[in-house]
Amino acid sequence: MSAGELARAARPMRHRARLAGIFAAALTALPAGAQDAASILALICGRTVHYFSPELGNQIEYTAPDGSAYLWHSGNEGLVLGTWEVTEITPDIGEVCYVYRPGSFGADDPGSEFCFDWEMLISDVPQDGVRDGDPYNLASGLRPFALPFTRPVSVAALRTEFPDQPPERACGTLMM
Repeated sequence: MSAGELARAARPMRHRARLAGIFAAALTALPAGAQDAASILALICGRTVHYFSPELGNQIEYTAPDGSAYLWHSGNEGLVLGTWEVTEITPDIGEVCYVYRPGSFGADDPGSEFCFDWEMLISDVPQDGVRDGDPYNLASGLRPFALPFTRPVSVAALRTEFPDQPPERACGTLMM
């Protein structure tokens, strides 16, 4: 069992999900083995990340610097609103947890928390799937259009309709 697995096993069990893909262009500035909390914070804070897996369809999430999260999901009629927080499990291992409001994933949903370490977080992100800022204006609370479920959206095609934005201000501190 790796150090990260041991550290996670020592924490209280949380509902975890797996989102699946390959990172490339947006991550070239980060070390190949980056798994610490600071690397996770640098990757997602003030950015919009695209995810795709056959099981969950398309998901696009804007992680705002103020701790708000706006999930545009192919399985939902509207945006899923929540909060996010990056924590340090050990000096070398971090995780991000998203907490969503009750009813976000169906009428019987009491509220959901999903936590991801570095590997789980990036596993479903397509090439060029990390964009600065909120290019789709998800913080408005409105989704631009219904995302397809069965095929990944083209990030390159979306860039033509929703241009890149300048990077956002730095995010807050890590939770230890």
